[in-house]
Amino acid sequence: MTSNPIPGHFAQGFRDALGCYRTSRWLAALYPGVNIEGKSFTISQVCDLVEGFTDELPKDVLQSLLEQMDTRYDHLKVRLNANPTYQIGARCLRTLVQDKEAEYRALHAPPKTFGGK
Repeated sequence: MTSNPIPGHFAQGFRDALGCYRTSRWLAALYPGVNIEGKSFTISQVCDLVEGFTDELPKDVLQSLLEQMDTRYDHLKVRLNANPTYQIGARCLRTLVQDKEAEYRALHAPPKTFGGK
């Protein structure tokens, strides 16, 4: 955790990562798709970059992130509303991406064979 303010390019990267997730381009979680200073990052990598910052999220970013969470994530909404920081926001977005990735893999997994054949 750092007491330094979040660099602007990290804050913009988080906003862009949330935008990727929000617009169903969440597959950027699997592939680098968020550009920060000329380098490509996955959504999860962006979360790693900003998780150490305790700056408050901008209101529009907070609202957008909260809108992505359905009732399965009520516990995360409570946490985020109580502490609306990049640190907690990154943890929430990472959880959303991990769950979405698991759903995607389950839907696109090859059929299981039985009997070893």
